Amino acid sequence: MDKIPEEQKRNVCFAGDLIDRGPGSRQVVQYVIDNGFDCVRGNHEQMMIDWSGHYTDMLWLGNGGQECLNSYKETDDNEYLKGPIDKELFEKHRKWMGNLPVYLEYKGVLTPDGRHLIVSICHNQYKHLESDDEHKKTSAVNQIMWGRVFHSIKDAGFFNVIGHTPDERNPQIKTIYANIDTGAFIGYGGWTKYKKGGLGYLTALHVPTMTIYKQECIDK
Repeated sequence: MDKIPEEQKRNVCFAGDLIDRGPGSRQVVQYVIDNGFDCVRGNHEQMMIDWSGHYTDMLWLGNGGQECLNSYKETDDNEYLKGPIDKELFEKHRKWMGNLPVYLEYKGVLTPDGRHLIVSICHNQYKHLESDDEHKKTSAVNQIMWGRVFHSIKDAGFFNVIGHTPDERNPQIKTIYANIDTGAFIGYGGWTKYKKGGLGYLTALHVPTMTIYKQECIDK
């Protein structure tokens, strides 16, 4: 945020996946809440929302949830699931996540070629979100949060900024979408062995200038 010019901080939107794998998930969520930033719901937020509360339920815990839970602990003990968590704050954040939209549309923010901006975790099936068919609507929500097949994205007349899938080639700025997930968590802890190319950074994209801001992971 310090690297972004003040005049570009008027409308900040986070592309989801605020949590997991790093040491400060709780702090990141609280930062977004305290500053009133826009944010869409990512699949990692969805896994936290859906978590049963049982430590045998590993869908979330095995995908960074254990590190996220540690950030809610009331002690500085860094061992896995040792010490009580702040359950009140945890549930408050989980409720906030449940109210996040799966995508946000900014019709007044245009790319140089006139496409308006949509921010989501992944681009897919927007037309079904307004469907009367509940199955199609549910499927569309799941695809937006979990889909990774970017080569099949079709031109729908807008510009979609997405996260969700770290790739050493990112950020990829295409005509109809930009994938800006550069795997910030890969710059932390045991993940650094996977650090290569453009990975291990947090990336922001300013629309309409298409300026890219990158910050290497500073967590130790």
